[in-house]
Amino acid sequence: MVTSERSETPTSSHWARSSAGAAAAAIQEHYSIKGLPGGRPLRLKQKKSSKSMIPKGSSLRGALSYNDKMLHYDASLTAAEKAGLVEPPLKPLTAQEWERAKLLSDGRVDEICSICREKYRNPSQVILACSHTFHERCFLSYLRFADATIARCPVCRTEAHDWTTHDGGLNAWRSRSATRIQRCWRGHRVRVRVMEGLPPGSRLRRRYATQRLKATGRRIEKLGEARRAAVDKFLIDVERSSLESSRMLRESLAAFESFRSGVESTERGPPPVLLSGPASPSWLHEAVGKALERGDCECPICYDQLSTIEEVEAPRELARRAVTILSCSHLFHQKCLDSFESFRVFEKRFCPMCRQEYDRKPWPL
Repeated sequence: MVTSERSETPTSSHWARSSAGAAAAAIQEHYSIKGLPGGRPLRLKQKKSSKSMIPKGSSLRGALSYNDKMLHYDASLTAAEKAGLVEPPLKPLTAQEWERAKLLSDGRVDEICSICREKYRNPSQVILACSHTFHERCFLSYLRFADATIARCPVCRTEAHDWTTHDGGLNAWRSRSATRIQRCWRGHRVRVRVMEGLPPGSRLRRRYATQRLKATGRRIEKLGEARRAAVDKFLIDVERSSLESSRMLRESLAAFESFRSGVESTERGPPPVLLSGPASPSWLHEAVGKALERGDCECPICYDQLSTIEEVEAPRELARRAVTILSCSHLFHQKCLDSFESFRVFEKRFCPMCRQEYDRKPWPL
């Protein structure tokens, strides 16, 4: 008897250990497949679950029948989900459940897609298990950019475990369009019938003709104003482009002349600053005096030093370090000021420091 008891105890414990081991292996496999924490360690990167509810490509699960969906559902279950160790995903909806969801959606009269805010003017419309409808292309794009393992409704965030095609929004749009066409046609028929019954030259006939002519004149006037505005905008753009091109050409020529005069000055010595004469503007003397009085030594745009001709050795460095004085007496690097003016919005030029309209002139310090 003792021997038999000893022989039965290891056998029962073996079966218990086997059941627990199978359950642990099933749960570990479930975690590994679903990509949840607690599974087996992965090497470097964890691949996304291939059994995700998000569709691959442009095909929707709504095109499948209920039996095909159930086959796909059974194939996507893991051993732990089949054994009841882990809660399985939601099953696809039956035909009766889809009828209730479609009735609920049609009762709300969903005519606009919640993603793109456009009407359902084509038959590519899908309905989710939560009865919310979307364009097929919008819903697929949402799932692709959401990049989630579990698909959810963009409106209520409910798990979108199943969806199918629906034409409720398209039917509502067709009904509304047909009603509008019928209303316009009936109004036209009534107006024609009333006009035929009025005698020629009557007051009501003249009043109706006057209103029609006024409406036609207003439409023609609006069309002419729109075309005139478009032509004016085009001419303004052309003029702005020509002014910008001429300004850039003048500044490029001035920079080239400044560079050439700077190269000659390095060979002959620094020329004196001319503050009078026909080539110097009237504001130059006062602006130079204010700049020297302040002792500006940095460019307010790049915060770099304003180098003099004696401090610059290479001709290329001289062209890059060229200084420009404005009529408001502020000093800038010529390249910095050119870059600042290239980003301007208005035609008038304003100083980056004092916001005054200015005139500029190259000035070798």
